[in-house]
This record gives sequence, structure tokens and C-alpha cells, in this order.
Amino acid sequence: MPPLPCPDDTCLLYLVRHGATENNLARPPVLQGRGVNLGLSPAGVRQAWRTAEFFRSRKLAAAYSSNLRRAIETAQIIAEPHGLEVTQLESITEVDVGHWEGRNWTEIAETYAKEYALFMEDPGVYGYVGGETMAQVEARVFPALRRIMADHLGQRVLVVAHTW
Repeated sequence: MPPLPCPDDTCLLYLVRHGATENNLARPPVLQGRGVNLGLSPAGVRQAWRTAEFFRSRKLAAAYSSNLRRAIETAQIIAEPHGLEVTQLESITEVDVGHWEGRNWTEIAETYAKEYALFMEDPGVYGYVGGETMAQVEARVFPALRRIMADHLGQRVLVVAHTW
């Protein structure tokens, strides 16, 4: 598939989630948040290389990532064929999952049953216990993405971050 055109008054921003870590691959998955700063698993490295191959024919003008290893490693693999350095932005880092960090979803559902149910009902209002709500994440992340797009009109830009 040929790359999409990028008019001078537009920024084509490719938002990519980092490759898998061992915590992502665990069953059930273990929440990492900001404090668990794992690098990519072997599967995550393969995912990043496959993504780099997708971008090979799409000229990237800049590459950004969150400041966590899993995002940095993914961005570096994708950016390398384009000769780009990766700019790290703390503002697009992983959501603060508070007391749920390092726990799996089954344990969270059992230990924090009420809070888990509220979170699943509306994560924008009911956030991670001791962490952020999705509304807080949006307020933190969207201005950074808007700034990147404004700075790169007429260009294609890579941003590697998290699920949030």
C-alpha cells in the first residue's frame, strides 16, 4: 500500500503502541504503569521490527516516544532506518496505575472489587486507585500530541507510547 499523501497544512501522525513486554504477555497480563520500566520481550522486539518494515516506505520526519524503555526501544527500532533520533516526552508516558501497578487483572478484580467495577464502568471518571483517571491522561497527552502536529505540518511523524 503506498503511503498517504501529507498536504502542507497537515501532519500525518502515526501513533504506535510499544512492543510487548513479558508483563504484557503474562496470562492474565500484569499492569506496568510508570514504575515498572521493562524493556521489550523477544516477541516485542519482533513486533517492533515488523512495524519498522511497514514504515520503511513512509518517509518519517521525526520520532517521539514516552520516556519508558518499552516505548523508547520500539521507537528506536522504527526510527533507525530513517536516520532519526528519538525525542522522549514525559507528557506521553504511561498512565499512573497507582496501587494496581505490578498486579494482574484477576488479582485487581478480587482485591479491589468495587473500584474495579467502577473503573470498568467509566475509566474517565473512576481511575486507577491511587493513580490517574483517563480524563487526567487525556488532559496530559492531547496537548503534547497537538504540539507535535503543529510543529510538523506537511510531515509524517512517529509517536510511540502506551495504551493509556
